[in-house]
Amino acid sequence: SGNLNAPDTGNNNNANNKHTDKSVSKLISVAELRDKAEIDLQDEFGASAKLSSYAIKLNGKTYTRGNIDLATLGNGLKQVDFVETASAKINGQTQNITQTGKFHLYQQPYSIVLSMPRTGGQVGNLRQIEKDDFEVTYMDGQPTKTLPSAGSFNYKGVAFTEKEQGNLNYTINFDTKKGAGSISGISQTGNITLHESDIVKGGSAFRNTYSVNNKDVYDNNKNVYGVLNGAATSEKQGKANYELAIFGPNADEVVGSVFQGSKDVAGFGGKKQ
Repeated sequence: SGNLNAPDTGNNNNANNKHTDKSVSKLISVAELRDKAEIDLQDEFGASAKLSSYAIKLNGKTYTRGNIDLATLGNGLKQVDFVETASAKINGQTQNITQTGKFHLYQQPYSIVLSMPRTGGQVGNLRQIEKDDFEVTYMDGQPTKTLPSAGSFNYKGVAFTEKEQGNLNYTINFDTKKGAGSISGISQTGNITLHESDIVKGGSAFRNTYSVNNKDVYDNNKNVYGVLNGAATSEKQGKANYELAIFGPNADEVVGSVFQGSKDVAGFGGKKQ
């Protein structure tokens, strides 16, 4: 359910214009959100359950089709409430569905990392919708096409869980193509060590990735560099793993997640100092 998705960034001239602060577009497909809502419904009520309408409202706007461009939400760590409304035929009867949720996102000019748990809801008079676990569902941005050939970059930024915010400090040595770092300031996990790991071309091999707007973009374009399955250690929760992707024309930013098995622990992002 993680989603590493490279949108078309052709209209953005960040690489050529150092003065612009315009973010690259970071798109979530409304059709994909609708499909997810329908699949969740079918898991519960069988394959005949079908949505007849779907809308998602956030930041004062309602979307029924097309894409939501998260870049419009601005840079930094944000929490944005959303409401999904739908109608569905279930066992021959029309039911109205409402789901609430919250985007937890950390956005930089070239990248974004996002969790979007549902916080509750109702399927007609049939049942209540349970709260989701924290999950980093989406890493996105403008992939770095060519890594620097030498030198070390230090990245600093933010790490977040559902309830807490901490700090990321990560260094990539481009001579050895290895990176290592740490996350601090989150009491639920204690300090997290991101152990030294190889920087590789990730392509579609990132954990649970699929691309929504550009089908198979990562199969056709392997130039997404990062750490695929690095070792991590959480002071309070023990052994974990992390993945990290490098974004921006000059390896400007990193985003990623820390996870234990199928359970996500934290999302993070940082920029070159």
